[in-house]
Amino acid sequence: MNYSETTGDWGDKNFDLEEITKSGKEMLRLIREWRQKLGTKCGLLDDYLAAVLNTIVDTTGVCISAEEGFDNELSELRGILRQIKDRKENKVREHPFYPQIRRYMDVHPFPQDSLYYETYCVGLFQEYFMFALQYYMDRCHGKFQAELEANNVLQLREALLFSDADITEEAIDYLNRLISLTFMWITPSGVFMQGMLDQIMYSLLARDKRSGRYVFQRVLDGEV
Repeated sequence: MNYSETTGDWGDKNFDLEEITKSGKEMLRLIREWRQKLGTKCGLLDDYLAAVLNTIVDTTGVCISAEEGFDNELSELRGILRQIKDRKENKVREHPFYPQIRRYMDVHPFPQDSLYYETYCVGLFQEYFMFALQYYMDRCHGKFQAELEANNVLQLREALLFSDADITEEAIDYLNRLISLTFMWITPSGVFMQGMLDQIMYSLLARDKRSGRYVFQRVLDGEV
C-alpha cells in the first residue's frame, strides 16, 4: 500500500513549481522596477505591499481555515442536532439550515444510540457541505473587504495610480496576481473543505461498542 496512491499526496507534482518560481521572480523584477520609477516615493509601494500581504495573511490563514472546516462547522451541526434531541428545537428553528435537518430527520428516524449524532452528520453532510462552504466564502469575502479598509489598501492603490510613475490599474492587478501565484499555493476554501472532509471521516469511523457497527456500515447497508 503506497502513501501517495492512497492519500493523493504527490508532493511537488501537485504544483507547477517552475511556474511558481517564475511568478516569484517576475514579481520581484516588477517591484524593483517600480521602486526605481517612484524614486523618493518608493515608500508608497512598500506600504502597499505590506498592506496587501497583511490583508492576505489576516484573511486566509491556513490553520484558521482548516480549523473552521474541521471543528467549527460540524460542531455547529452537532449542536443543532443536540438541541433537537433534547427537545429544545425552538432554539434552533431560525438557523438557515434547520429546514433541511428537520426534513432529513423526519424521513430517517435513527435510534438514539451512541452513533446518533455521527450518523446524522454523515447523512446530512452533502447538503451541509455546500451550505457551510457558501457561508464560509461569504465570511471570507466580508473579512477581506474589512481588512482592505483596515490596511488602507484602496487608498494606497490610488496613491500609486497618481504617483506620476506610469503605474496603471492593469499593472497593479497584474502585480496582485503575481503575489497570489507566489504565496497562495493552496486556496483557503480548499483547506476549509479538506478540514470538513477529514472530520466526516471520523464520523464514518465512529463505532457503537455494543453492536460493533461503524457508521460507514449503516451507509453501505442503505440506512443512511
